[in-house]
Amino acid sequence: MPSEKKQIKRWIIPSGKKEKLLIATTSRLGRDTKVIIKMLSKLNEHLTFSIKENGIFDFHLTREGKEKNYIPLAKGRINLDKLREVAEEWYRSTSKALENPIKITDQSLQELIFLIPKNQDLLKEFYAKYYPVMGRKQIYPDVKTQKLMAEELQRYFHVGYADEIEEKILHSFVFAFLLDPNDESINVLFNNRGKYWKMDFTALTSILPNSFEIELRYCYRCGTEVPLTRGWCPTCKKRIAKLPRREPNL
Repeated sequence: MPSEKKQIKRWIIPSGKKEKLLIATTSRLGRDTKVIIKMLSKLNEHLTFSIKENGIFDFHLTREGKEKNYIPLAKGRINLDKLREVAEEWYRSTSKALENPIKITDQSLQELIFLIPKNQDLLKEFYAKYYPVMGRKQIYPDVKTQKLMAEELQRYFHVGYADEIEEKILHSFVFAFLLDPNDESINVLFNNRGKYWKMDFTALTSILPNSFEIELRYCYRCGTEVPLTRGWCPTCKKRIAKLPRREPNL
């Protein structure tokens, strides 16, 4: 029986004015899932975040060369019960939203900026231009490209608050991006024959990090184990943020 094929995906995203990050994910049935982060200006080292099927994770720095040097950074466990609890809460709130469509005049929409795709062809052109895929890498826009993208948004989208967009457009779109100018979060609004559903996808970003339980962490400079409640490395004195003490499982 053929072995399960390893799935690899790669993205290149901007980090600061000139720096770029290569992010790769690998997964295979029955094996660890890994996220690898490499600064393109430092090709001789990368960070690896590895998660086992039972929720145990390992975070380490690899320095490459004739011999690879592994520097541990943190080890712990993903609290699967907490992860399930938060995910179920998001699912319940999403299901509730699907069961209760809102009107386009709903007050919750009035403070949000609408980005409504003008048509499918322009939407494809927008993603091809600003989020191009090269081989198996998706390139995310850097700071310069983001500024150009902001200047050209109105070529691809109808942009504005609900009372600034033509009524015909406001009632005929299939989906729209919603930008909250206060915190820059982005939701999606779906329209099905005059019934509207707002989906809060930004809430998903908190599900995984909030379920992490770090059990051991190490100084990224010298590799010494550092107690979670200590704010510096006992060996090289490098300052490290304190972490809350993990309560034992009862």
